[in-house]
Parts: sequence; structure tokens; C-alpha cells
Amino acid sequence: MEPGLYLTFFAEGETLDQQLPPVGPLEHVVIRERQIVADRAEVHRSARLAAGGRSNEAELELQRALGTEPGGARRPHLRVAALGGVYLRFASFGDPAEQRPLPELGPYRVVVLGPRGVEADGELLAAPSGRTSARWELSGRAAKHGKEFMPDIAFRTRLTSYHPGIGRARRVTNTPGAAVHSKSEKARAPQASRVARARRSGRRKSGGGVPGQPSLPGTAMARQTDGSLGIEAGSRGPRLRGLPAAAWRLRIGIIGALVLLDAALALGSVRTALTPETSTVTSVVGIGRDVQSSRWGYNVASVRRVTTAGSARARGVFLVLQVAATSHGPNGSQLVPDDFSLVDAQRNEYPALPAASAAYQGTANPDSPFVWTLTYPVGRSVTTNVIFEVDPSIRSPQLAIADVPGTRIRLD
Repeated sequence: MEPGLYLTFFAEGETLDQQLPPVGPLEHVVIRERQIVADRAEVHRSARLAAGGRSNEAELELQRALGTEPGGARRPHLRVAALGGVYLRFASFGDPAEQRPLPELGPYRVVVLGPRGVEADGELLAAPSGRTSARWELSGRAAKHGKEFMPDIAFRTRLTSYHPGIGRARRVTNTPGAAVHSKSEKARAPQASRVARARRSGRRKSGGGVPGQPSLPGTAMARQTDGSLGIEAGSRGPRLRGLPAAAWRLRIGIIGALVLLDAALALGSVRTALTPETSTVTSVVGIGRDVQSSRWGYNVASVRRVTTAGSARARGVFLVLQVAATSHGPNGSQLVPDDFSLVDAQRNEYPALPAASAAYQGTANPDSPFVWTLTYPVGRSVTTNVIFEVDPSIRSPQLAIADVPGTRIRLD
């Protein structure tokens, strides 16, 4: 999957063979009441969208939603997904000076604009408001000040930005760090003033230029050419040379200590980079073992290697996993290929092929035996295929699941 946002148009109750493939990648996506605003990402390849009839239909549905094709979108609901997660903001498009801008939410694996409203990873963020001026009534973490109403939704990915017509998110002011810094500066100001006065007083006492003040013991005084008194050159040299030398030694010592501290921190970072990810991965299980999260249950039933899948031919080899997934709710929850990745013995990471890949079965590719499943009834185990393109010499591959970050599944 290339960087950018992918949109899937769907209608409630559609069967698997009626589902359209995702269309994208897109950027600057804004969902409005009767139109979608979006730009093609720079990495977009039009040839991929023209791969088959269903892809063409998905592209045509996007053009209807964008308003470049007449008739309006025929499928009223939408799924938004992206590599690395989806970020969103409820906002007012074209109003850069929102009186009370709402903060950004995310990242989410998939955001669904469906019959219930806006759901992100199964969490309801907003419901239809029934207002003409504000389409969405926000709820949950999206609502920060009781009831919130917003007309539009803007999306971005980790690598892309919001549409220029979307104002900035709420800025955080008076941060704790800034307050501490300000207080410490105020606390240091009187102290610095006292130190400066003491230094000026010390210079007046030791300089010998003030009548009635004794000079320092052992310091010879001499008449300067302008008639003022000063320290005699013979006694002044060693004393003035001694103080800078001490200061330089102190400075060198401080710099040396900082260098050692920096080296120690760098060594710690290197050790952390070389140490297996024991802080996040707590267990590794084998094929056939159940792995559970609060929202899903997973069980890898089998692993096979093939060089062709559907109409796709691997540059290396396809690793095909048969995964039994059980949804723990809510209704309509779905998995996306971004939920899965492979990690080998050298800690190289391989993403799963996108659902729109020619490796999976679809209307344009009916001969592929590998199906990416879209419907998961709550509480029922449903089998789907997850396909990775890997190096044939891959060693010790492990399946990582975003929903269960503490556990990996050993695949050999």
C-alpha cells in the first residue's frame, strides 16, 4: 500500500462480491455533506485503478463523490484507511479562524462513515445531528465541551497534511515546562542582581581607587600615566594569569564531563537498538495458538509459500497465512491488511499486501483462491487470507498484529 488515504464506498448489506475495492492513494481529504474534497497523492498510479471493472466502478464512484461526474455517489457509506493509521479533525471547511478549533484524533486503523455515524476502530465519535448547519454531533473523546457540532471532517496520514482549507488545530498554551521556566527565571533575577551588586562592590574594595579604602595585602600600587592608581604591572601579571587558567581548567572539565555524559547516553541508545524488543514483545507463540485482544481473537491455522497468487507473480515468494479471526464486537467491525506485518530474524519488516492487490480474489480476479474477508459476524470465527511478499531466504518469520502488540506468532 502506497502512502496516502484509501476510500472504500459501500452500501449497507452489500455482499462480498458487491463490495468495491479501495480507491487511492489520496490526500487533503475532507468529507462534506454532499461532496468529498480530495487531491491525488503524488504517488498515484492510474494504471492500477484501471486494472479491472470493479476498480473502474470504484474510481467512477469517487468521481461522483468529488462532483466531477454527475449523479452523486450511489453508495452512501465510506471507509477510510491508510498505511500507518488515519488522523482526523472535525472542523469547518474554509474557516481558518475557527472560534474554538477541536484537537486532532487518531491514529486509527479504519474510520467508517456509516449508518450509525462516524466510527473509528469501533468507537462512535459522532452521530448525524439533523442540523442543516452542522452535520455531526460529536460524542466520546471527540466532544471536549459538552455537546459539540461540526459540519465537516478532515483526514490526513502520518506522512501527509490536512487540506489547506482546514484551520489549525487548537494550540496548547502555558505549558508546564514554560511555566517552570518562567518561574525559575523570575527566581534567578533577584539573585543575579545581588551577585552583580556584590561583584561591583568587590571591585571597588579591591581596586584601591577609592580614597580611604585599603588595598589588598601584597598588592603594589602604581601611578598610571593618567594619574589614577592601579596595580603595578609586576604584581598584576601573575595574579591575572592565574585566574583565567583556573577558569579554563574548570571549563575544560565541564566540557569533558558533558562529552562523557553524551557518550554514555549514545551507548545506551545503541544497546537499546541492539536489544530485542522485550519491552513491547512479551511472548512468542506457535501456529494454532489463540491470541486475544479486547476486540478480536486470532489463530493462524496454516502457512504456505507460493510464487503466484491470482494474477500476481511474486518477485520473491508469497507467504500466505490462513488466519481465523473472531470479532468481539461491535457489529460491522473489519480487519485491514495494515493490521498485520511480518518481522524476520534480521528484524526486517514486511507489510501485508493491500486488499486491492491482484493476489486476492475479486471480480476482476476470480481465479485467485485467496480471499480477503470483509464480513465478521460477532462471536463467529471467520477465515481470511493474509499475503506477504518476502525474500525466499527469509528466516524465522513472526507475525505481528497491531491489535496485540505484546505477542507475536512464530511461523516456522
